Amino acid sequence: MTVVCGVDVGSLATESDVAWLRDGRFVLARYVASAEQPLPRPPDGWEAAGWTALDAPQGLPQHGRARRAADRDANTPTRVLPVDRAGLASLRAYGAFVRAGIELFWSAHERGLPVLETYPRFVIRRLWPELAVPSKRREPRRYVAELWARLRLLGLAGPRPTTHHEIDAVLCALAAAAWVDGSAIAVGEPAWPDVDERVLREGTIVAPRGPAEGAAGLDVSALLALQVATAARATPGELASWPPERAMDEHELAAFLERRSFCVLATSTPRGRPQARPVAYTYRDGAFWFASVGGARLRNLRAEPWASLVVEEGDRGDHRMVLAEGPVDVHAAAPPAVAEAWERRHGSRAEWAAAWLELRPHRVFTHRP
Repeated sequence: MTVVCGVDVGSLATESDVAWLRDGRFVLARYVASAEQPLPRPPDGWEAAGWTALDAPQGLPQHGRARRAADRDANTPTRVLPVDRAGLASLRAYGAFVRAGIELFWSAHERGLPVLETYPRFVIRRLWPELAVPSKRREPRRYVAELWARLRLLGLAGPRPTTHHEIDAVLCALAAAAWVDGSAIAVGEPAWPDVDERVLREGTIVAPRGPAEGAAGLDVSALLALQVATAARATPGELASWPPERAMDEHELAAFLERRSFCVLATSTPRGRPQARPVAYTYRDGAFWFASVGGARLRNLRAEPWASLVVEEGDRGDHRMVLAEGPVDVHAAAPPAVAEAWERRHGSRAEWAAAWLELRPHRVFTHRP
């Protein structure tokens, strides 16, 4: 198993608790995080972590918002964030914690380090939705006892955590492990770098899927039929780029769409210019669905109801990709079955959505190594 790491971030002036996880066993440590050393060094005998999940906000809201979509969807206590770095200095609630997260994630971004954001209480809600979580402040011993008992039932072995910070570090490591094995959910919006401010904007919060949130068993028969029809009328150039012998089969396509929570959705502006943005999606009954805020994307689709999407992973020689394009219907609300599928996949009903977009493809290409 890939080594993963979880960090319960404190501040840049205090120690943060760390849990290293490999093959179901974990070890605990501490380190003082900094821009120069955003991630902890592995313990003796352990290789570097493939992914590290930090309990700290990775970015500021996009312009015009006071709260990130991820904080809203995961229901974190971070309610209001400043619009720029200058505002971090005067932040009172969780100020040192927020400043640490912004600094560490930006430093990791500049260094190309594999980091994720998570939130221990969100992890708990996904894994044990029936648990009334004890207060870490009022009942710290009970918090440790309740969570440690459940972590042991998951098969984890290691030194008994003695503080809620150590428990939270282990929960963060579980989020990183779920991300590595493809069993994680992610809420929020993909992060993007604001180079002028030297901060990330938005960002997703990851957590393991719960016991009742396994693979959706997607029915991709409509996409497979469309894939065959698309290849039959494709041009020679398209077939050279999307050779039929490299197309995904039913199992591969279903697993790929279940594993990838985000795609790039391209629409056309009123001036006919392409506009592509990363966005979360869910697939059901032959259509891709998107929860959308009001803005340029929605205006584009109301003027020109056609879009293309790309879902991809990997790099040269080992990349997988789905390309779909077709008409888009704009709905005021999602059908109940779609809303339920979205909640299982992304952890919320997306009550913030100004509209729901239904892309029912007319053309589909897929590619596997």
